[in-house]
Amino acid sequence: MRVRHSLLLVAALAAGACNTNKAELQQALQEAEALNAEKDKLLAEVLETTKFVNEIDGELARAKGVGVAPVEGGEAAPTDAAQQRQVLLGKVREVVSRLDQAEQNLEQAKARAQAMGSRNQKLLTQIEEYQATLTGFRETVTRQEAEIVALRAEVDTVRGENVRLATEKAALTDTVVEMTTAANTAYYLVGTKEELLQKGVVTEEGGSRVLFIFGKAGKTLVPARTLDPAQFTRIDRLQDSTIELPRPDRGYRMVTAQNVEYVQATKLESGRLADSFHILTPEEFWKPSRYLILVEEKRD
Repeated sequence: MRVRHSLLLVAALAAGACNTNKAELQQALQEAEALNAEKDKLLAEVLETTKFVNEIDGELARAKGVGVAPVEGGEAAPTDAAQQRQVLLGKVREVVSRLDQAEQNLEQAKARAQAMGSRNQKLLTQIEEYQATLTGFRETVTRQEAEIVALRAEVDTVRGENVRLATEKAALTDTVVEMTTAANTAYYLVGTKEELLQKGVVTEEGGSRVLFIFGKAGKTLVPARTLDPAQFTRIDRLQDSTIELPRPDRGYRMVTAQNVEYVQATKLESGRLADSFHILTPEEFWKPSRYLILVEEKRD
């Protein structure tokens, strides 16, 4: 009887020990599965961050050669390059945010692994390796951000240089236009003798006795030594090649030194012109003077 009770007691103790071992085994399996899931999650985060950092390095290498050379004045500044670097800087800041989150997740995983006991030493070692990797990533990101800032400063310098060049080019263009306009500007005036004398654009010369031949010579109209452009009609000598004469019943004689051979018109006696006339060779016609004065006279 006693032997039977002893056997029952041994069996009960054995059964209890088996149940305890089974529960511990079940708990260990659950912990192992949780640790594997934790490790896979951390590894995925590290790999994703690695890929992102490498992509930024590649884009940064390409961006270094974009838009850093000055362009011709008046052309667009390197806006695309500046936008590209702004996008890169945004990506770097996103990586920094990811690194902050990943480091926080690693610290939490490390705390959970430490709480599980010595069985998780391998996971703790893995977490510490991941933390070291993230530290290296943070150093890389710091370098990338510094390079992007330097590139942005370079773009700003080039943009400033382009603005300066554009300003200088615009000023030079204006100067060339002004010089060209001034060089091509001519003036003409048509009037009777009395009108021209009153305006002070002509004077009379001569009137002295020519020795032994013609007696007293008549006076001749000549251009005044100083002419006021405000008294004249302004034209472009290359564009305005036709000059209208006011009265078709009168003749017009050039007081200035232009040659009538370079015009196409109805030519009257004594080199007088009638109606309008067309300048055939502007360069030759205007060579003696940029001022043209025509005096109105009665036809013979």
